Amino acid sequence: MICEYVHLPQDEFLGFEERGYCVEEGTMDFNGRVVLYLVAESNNFQLCFLRRDSQLTTIDVEGYVVRWNYRTNEDGSPVSQIEPVRDEEEQREIKETLQSKHGVSGINFL
Repeated sequence: MICEYVHLPQDEFLGFEERGYCVEEGTMDFNGRVVLYLVAESNNFQLCFLRRDSQLTTIDVEGYVVRWNYRTNEDGSPVSQIEPVRDEEEQREIKETLQSKHGVSGINFL
């Protein structure tokens, strides 16, 4: 299943002060294909009524790039076509690579 991915603004704070974050896109080569992933970082986040002055980082693996920035949407944002990573062994290998590169344990596959 091929999906359309609308690229998010880079190096821009998104959301509310208590729950905002920055997103950075990353790519990596894997078995002759390119994998697109997003690194989301939140500083000074708030959980329930406790405020934390530390950083929370997660990675969302969007999938394999089928077509990169092949068009723009009505808002002018670039759009790519992505194929989700469904194979569990491939997910495990990609997760291990991203964990060693970014030191992040929270990695999700969409």
